[in-house]
Amino acid sequence: MANSFNKCSYTAKRETSQYNKRMKWHLETFRGDGGSLYSSQYFKTQKEMNQHIERMIYSGKEGFPIGNYLSFTEYTQI
Repeated sequence: MANSFNKCSYTAKRETSQYNKRMKWHLETFRGDGGSLYSSQYFKTQKEMNQHIERMIYSGKEGFPIGNYLSFTEYTQI
């Protein structure tokens, strides 16, 4: 099984969602190619967002199977 390695960056900030006023924390993930947006998520609490970031970093280090490849991702905070 071959391995692939990706680099991503993320930014976490307090920002109220335009569509759901109860969502107060905004997490944006960018690709390593110079900053194209990969995902955008809102969370109700900072604790919930931090737990998601920890899971995201952990699964990136452990690798994620995609077909016959094991994909690893390194996340850095902007």
